[in-house]
Amino acid sequence: MNWKRIRRLGCCIVLVCGVALSGACSEDDAGVPDAVCVEFAPAEAPEAGKVAARAGAESTCDVAVVEIVATDIDDVFSMEADVLYDSVAVQYLGFDAEDSVLRTDGVEIVPIVSEVEDGRITLGIARGSLTGIDVSGSRLLVKLFFLNKLVAGTTGSLTLTDECLRGSEEPPDDVKPGLVCAGGTFTIN
Repeated sequence: MNWKRIRRLGCCIVLVCGVALSGACSEDDAGVPDAVCVEFAPAEAPEAGKVAARAGAESTCDVAVVEIVATDIDDVFSMEADVLYDSVAVQYLGFDAEDSVLRTDGVEIVPIVSEVEDGRITLGIARGSLTGIDVSGSRLLVKLFFLNKLVAGTTGSLTLTDECLRGSEEPPDDVKPGLVCAGGTFTIN
């Protein structure tokens, strides 16, 4: 049994869950030579009028952080999407919407995120206000955390349902028309 690997994995879970344990992790844990690492590569770069997934800066060898961002889109009120991912490569751990652009102007958000089944997450995040916001540049909607399942040589996709944003001016059941929501690929090396 690789105790060093288990200890490093425990450190990642502790960090993702936001629990600080004194002395739980050391610099030595990050340099395990036999590590099998997960990486996330976006399918498309963020560009105007799109929602895209990108690798988060907090990603580690064991945990892929996927940031869902919106770029240059007017009147964004909520995000609703099914997120499909390859459960052979990764396991869903959770989400973080603390820094979401939907919180602009101090507005609270209502997040509803659940793993419906292995490989499928239903994601819903709405502003607790009747107004939408104009997104300028690429801004974070939500972060998703995925655990590396340690299957070397595995690749797996992450997809978002298209037309995943709603505005405050459209009727309640209408999505922003023509919006593309791009995912990406997990690679386990």
